[in-house]
Amino acid sequence: MEVIVPRPEKDKDGNTYPTLGPQICDFIEERFSYGPGPLRGEPYKVRKDFRYLIYRAYEHFPDGYKMDYDGEMVDFSGRRHFNQVNVSLPKGSAKCLDHDTELILESGEIVLAKDLEAGQSVMSYDQGEVVYRKVMAVEEQPVSRRFKVSTSRGREIIVSEGHPFLVSGTQWREGMPKYHRYTANDPKAGEESWSKVEDLAPGDRLVPALDSAPEGGDPALGWLLGVLQGDCTGDGRLSNADQEITDRVSDFFGLTTLAHAQDGQFYLRGVRPFLREHGLAGGNAYSKRVPNAVMTGDRETRLGFLAGLLDTDGSTINRSISPTKRTRTIEWYSVSRDAMRDVQQVLASIGINATLRKKMSAYKGEPFTSWTVVVSDKAQV
Repeated sequence: MEVIVPRPEKDKDGNTYPTLGPQICDFIEERFSYGPGPLRGEPYKVRKDFRYLIYRAYEHFPDGYKMDYDGEMVDFSGRRHFNQVNVSLPKGSAKCLDHDTELILESGEIVLAKDLEAGQSVMSYDQGEVVYRKVMAVEEQPVSRRFKVSTSRGREIIVSEGHPFLVSGTQWREGMPKYHRYTANDPKAGEESWSKVEDLAPGDRLVPALDSAPEGGDPALGWLLGVLQGDCTGDGRLSNADQEITDRVSDFFGLTTLAHAQDGQFYLRGVRPFLREHGLAGGNAYSKRVPNAVMTGDRETRLGFLAGLLDTDGSTINRSISPTKRTRTIEWYSVSRDAMRDVQQVLASIGINATLRKKMSAYKGEPFTSWTVVVSDKAQV
């Protein structure tokens, strides 16, 4: 899309032409409201790009401006600068996402926005509940201004201007009572409202989609997948010295102790077809993702997976933060950011709002990056 607007003209003093734009924009925002959509019924807000066009469209000649009209100098003071204005803007209803944004289908499967197809159902939100809406159409939109939203929980998303976000509590801004910045003193605590991405500011509390997993499932399958994701290589070698864990694994596959290896090194007989079935064959720790059977599984399968991964690549920590206070956390670790983002999503699907953190350390003298998913809220630990 190309936007062509005449360059602003200036009067003899170097000032741009006056405009009725501010009054027009005020009138629109005072009298208009949004139509169908997540912002329905809320006061309309004129976007910056549209505001600029309105300002230009309603320019008028400054006082004392005269123009030669058929040999006669005519006073044009206060007359419209443009007799006609044609405005063409990109559709605002599509609420564009970056093409690499991951979306959650009703099945639990994760797809990229660029691969989404009409007829699929994606996760949405309606009156405090996670729901799924059928995609009616998918189209590529013209290039427009994009925003990257990053949260304190480690989530990131890139969207186009106008994309709505659900916000909890007061959107605190300078000039408001300072104590309203904190949830405990927020008079709107617990209230939810929609806000366009361009109106967000650091400190706004976004509402996550939680507790979407259906009831039922297979906790034993989930636990096995968690253990294999944590301690099994893509060719079927298990590294774990915990006999309780290896005994449980032996209920599914035969264990052969690897010769000339440290204690806790086994080859799992007959495991390779299972690894291929669940996307765990080949690759390495950096390329691992949570198996699709977990992402699309029911609640008990997901809980079992989290338990198995906690047994192998996680820990529960009880820290002392003062002589009288302690803090407890549950943590999962990996060098794969994608795998930890998957774990964060699995936790969200059972109602737990976890945090994804980046950790920088050193291994054999070289910089080393890993990722941690942390559950620290008292009510969830």
